[in-house]
Amino acid sequence: MDIENIVLDKSEVRRYSGYKEKFKIIEELEEKIDVLIDEVKKKARVKYIYDVFDVKVDESKIEFSNIVFESKSLAKNLDTCHKVIILAVTLGNEIDALIRRYSSLDSTSMVFVQAIAAEYLEKIIDEVEKEVVSNSSERIYIKPRFSPGYGDFDISYQKDFIRLLNTPKKIGISITNSGMLTPTKSVTAIIGITNTDFRAKNKCSSCNSSNCEFREN
Repeated sequence: MDIENIVLDKSEVRRYSGYKEKFKIIEELEEKIDVLIDEVKKKARVKYIYDVFDVKVDESKIEFSNIVFESKSLAKNLDTCHKVIILAVTLGNEIDALIRRYSSLDSTSMVFVQAIAAEYLEKIIDEVEKEVVSNSSERIYIKPRFSPGYGDFDISYQKDFIRLLNTPKKIGISITNSGMLTPTKSVTAIIGITNTDFRAKNKCSSCNSSNCEFREN
């Protein structure tokens, strides 16, 4: 995977940062975003791990690798899927430190660094998906990714992802008692693999959280 050449979508950075309109251009802020993107990329210590498992989906139950999850929204998302990707990605403690530094120096920069980190994680996961597709011996399609805490997929399941991938040892991601990941700019996800062609309108189409501030129409 070519992490160094990942290009971030600035319209998504604007959206994550709370622009009223994600395509709105403000020259001064655009220059700040460009500088901060470079800084985040230089400081990030990207690590990721994933594995692919056979999956069984039955109404609201999802079962793989001797783990059973309960989630109607995830089960709906994984309809027709025969395999799932389980992954974890982190940008490292350096990005947490960068956010802390800007929190006391420049609140606008802090918000943008948070947004850039979110977009960076998304783009890394995109690359993982491409890698899985390219390595497959059959024609497959990737369903929208789903993370603990989305819809009715309880955040408590985060611990199962951490244990299954052994992230504390392999890439340095740990979990707090409340189910939050450390470093904070980390993410886990489950992604369905299907042989059935489909066309999701966008990555939010399978999530029931209609009041999410980041939801796309």
